Amino acid sequence: MAELVRRPPDVFRKHHPGLLQSDEQVIRQFVVRRRELNTLLELLRGNADAPSCQHALILGPRGRGKSMLLARVAAELRTDSTLASWALPVSFVDESAGVFDAASFWLDALLHLARELEPHESEFARELRATRSDLILGWRADALEARARAAVLEAAERLDRRLVLLIENLHEFSGNAAGDFGWKLRETLQSEPRIIALATATTHFEALDDATAPFFELFRTVSLDPLTAEECRLLWERITGESLSGSDIRPIEILTGGNPRLLVIIGRFAEHASARSLMERLAVLMDDHSEYFRSRIEALPVSERRVFLAAADLWRPSEVREIAARAMMDVRSASVMLGRLRNRGAIAVETEGKKQLYSVAERLFSIYYKLQREQNEAGVVHNLIRYMALLYSGSGSRERFTALVVEARTAPAVREGLARALAEQPDLAGVFRDQDRELLQHLRSRAQEIGESRLDQQLARIAAALATRDIAGAADLVGEMNRRDGALGSAPDSSLSAVGLLVEAMCRELIGETDRMVGTLNTFLDRFERTEKPFLQRYVGMALVSLAERHLKAGDPDAAIATCDRAVKLFGESRTPALRAWVARALNASGFAYSIIGNHNAARTAYDDLLTRFAASREMDLQEEIAVAMVSVGMLMTMAGDSREGARSLQDAVARFRDAPGEKCVFSVGMALMWLSLEFQIQGRTPEAFDAVDRAIARLGALDSRRLRPPLAFAMMRKGDLLVAKADADAAIKMYAEVVERFTAHDSAEMDEHVADALLRQALVHELQDEREAAERLCDEVIERFRGSTVTTVQRHVVNAMLSKARQRLASGSAEEAFALCDDAERIPAADLPLLTWMLQGVRVRGYAKRGLGDRAVEALRRAYEVFDPRSDMMVCEVQGLVPDLVAAGASPVALAKVLGSNRAKAHSLGPLIAALRLQVGESLRVPAEVREVANDVRELMSGKAATPVRQGRSVPPVGASPTGTQVAE
Repeated sequence: MAELVRRPPDVFRKHHPGLLQSDEQVIRQFVVRRRELNTLLELLRGNADAPSCQHALILGPRGRGKSMLLARVAAELRTDSTLASWALPVSFVDESAGVFDAASFWLDALLHLARELEPHESEFARELRATRSDLILGWRADALEARARAAVLEAAERLDRRLVLLIENLHEFSGNAAGDFGWKLRETLQSEPRIIALATATTHFEALDDATAPFFELFRTVSLDPLTAEECRLLWERITGESLSGSDIRPIEILTGGNPRLLVIIGRFAEHASARSLMERLAVLMDDHSEYFRSRIEALPVSERRVFLAAADLWRPSEVREIAARAMMDVRSASVMLGRLRNRGAIAVETEGKKQLYSVAERLFSIYYKLQREQNEAGVVHNLIRYMALLYSGSGSRERFTALVVEARTAPAVREGLARALAEQPDLAGVFRDQDRELLQHLRSRAQEIGESRLDQQLARIAAALATRDIAGAADLVGEMNRRDGALGSAPDSSLSAVGLLVEAMCRELIGETDRMVGTLNTFLDRFERTEKPFLQRYVGMALVSLAERHLKAGDPDAAIATCDRAVKLFGESRTPALRAWVARALNASGFAYSIIGNHNAARTAYDDLLTRFAASREMDLQEEIAVAMVSVGMLMTMAGDSREGARSLQDAVARFRDAPGEKCVFSVGMALMWLSLEFQIQGRTPEAFDAVDRAIARLGALDSRRLRPPLAFAMMRKGDLLVAKADADAAIKMYAEVVERFTAHDSAEMDEHVADALLRQALVHELQDEREAAERLCDEVIERFRGSTVTTVQRHVVNAMLSKARQRLASGSAEEAFALCDDAERIPAADLPLLTWMLQGVRVRGYAKRGLGDRAVEALRRAYEVFDPRSDMMVCEVQGLVPDLVAAGASPVALAKVLGSNRAKAHSLGPLIAALRLQVGESLRVPAEVREVANDVRELMSGKAATPVRQGRSVPPVGASPTGTQVAE
């Protein structure tokens, strides 16, 4: 995990280091390339009294740090008293577009020299500017070049210092100037000891090796290699103020290719996000810096741009013919364009046998291009980024668990679980809220209007059943009454019939017969949806919204949207408070339904519609829906990448409703605080994360409400997870134990899943602390207490407990006991959840691997792969740990690659791992440089495991849980 050490970051310049910056700032920001700096300073010191000076050419692609190195040399020349006594920097601006020949070169030298002298010798600087102006006015006169050159040399003589010309992009600089410019510059540099040149170029251009060219053997070359991981870490710390330890810097190193400029771009975007969060927000970064990428592409001539984009689209080292085909041009033309692009430093070349392979030189360009194209191509990038984010989160069990806790907010399933819990708030209160007496009273009133004794007797029996809480009996009595239709002395479409249907639906809900309740509500709507009676209209709104929410639970968001639209169309213009509340609730449900199907614009429109209609209202029922909408908008914005505005919306909701008494307001505030806690944690703002979750616990616990116990339990476990991430195991165990103690006391079946979850989390922390007996004791408690449960979510915790015990048995060398526990777990109905099936098979795979039975382990992996979900972070992590163990156990890399590549969609999520297996057996692969580097890291992991005894790995059970305790890793 990353150890975040906060330091105030400096303001780094991506393109013009040193511009409007002090020498002290440049020196402070220069944290890498010290070896190259020492080489150049050594060269300069050797020129101090030399009759003929040595010159240097710094080579490196764009963004590799050439300009920063020159700026650092200039700063040293000014601040080192020994150097400053005899040398003076003269910095030419980037590419010096105004240089067309030798004369304009020396005129520019006068300008830059005057700028250098301005702070300390302003009079001399003004004199040099005047000289330059006079020379320009007399440009028609003969010998302009000689006179300008002489003026520069005379200035050096008067200053009694040698001038160090710092020249950017010499290859373009000389290529754009007159034909004899290079030869004239060479003559000066060889004959005039008062002039020293330190120049840069993006590539080792051909003229440097051409004995007939002017720059042949003129310069000592200093090549800038990509930054190492340690250099990336040092620069990252200086840019962001954060010190990343462990492997967290590795994905940043790979994606930037060790390019300091790209590292600065990413670092300035990071805003204290963790490495994994940053990787997952890469698309937002690209969009934020699209102007940078676009401008670099648009600066290329059309034909070169065409070839460059073809290479970017291929995103791997490719032959000329492949690039030509993708660019839809002939091979000869493509070859010429590739040569030009190579000279610009835009294309890199590598050799494979006798073939030359070309690829885009600067990392992130191909990724930017893919993300701008169609969705399936962007998916390739996202799969790679996600794989890297998981791989470099840490290789051990503790690191994996902690990484997943820290990054919980970024896991789509966890975010969706929180959002779903918010959207399902109405279920906390039930469809019918304290309406049994009201409906029964209305039923009596309507019956009294009819005045039939038999009806009175029937109502008396219903009332008696309700009074003794014989809800099932009351439901049957009302159902019988409703089925008799007109026998009650009332038409089927009368108010009496309507109220009778509502009472039956209420009773069905109270005894848990949801399907029958829905059927009764549909019957009610068929008869009364268009009623004009105000009393019944309120229940029409309730029925429509309740049905929409049932559609959402059943996984049919389209039907939910259609039903919500019916409610809004019927009552959207109503001024009746009760109907306005149902419209608001319908809009909230519609917003959630749209978010489920991925239409975030429509979801935002629904929430905004609600806030526009009702934001100013003070009606209590509407206040609760406004709270839900504000929190939903905040969550939606955060998930869409706008974390700043999303957090602001959540904080506004907390501020507005923190003291509101309604249960839904309390729930919404608690949910907003939990979401903010996750957001703060992922940004490394740990104290704020703790503060937010503490406030959530206090708010949710302030009301002694059965309906608020599930989210309160989740908030308490959320704090436990925070303590685990902080490495405070004792405090985490204590917090989980408090959940067990507090909610076991209620002896409520609905809280069993939370109690079981908290016990398992305690067991996991003990396991991570190598306190195996304590871990096993807690697992046994879960199994003994809850094995007989018929609740699916509780059964899953029982399976997880058995899994934990199986892992312990495997670690102690008893594979047979581990296999027996897996067999036992598979007999529990809930074990058919894909994630649990996968984890059970994973124990078997590791058991065979530990025994050295590679072939049997591969076969077990093949069975497990049938339920592998490429969207599951947990499963991808498990594969990352399993495969190196299997290779170490002697499993065939070819067989493993065949299993993992058997399904194309699944294989996309494991691309680097499959590449590593293929490279392991000597296959020649052409894959993106980023994929190859990750694959090489995986190969090193495989080799390390093969060189040591196979160690027992630990599968980590899902750490994410919804506010109702349901696992949400799937």
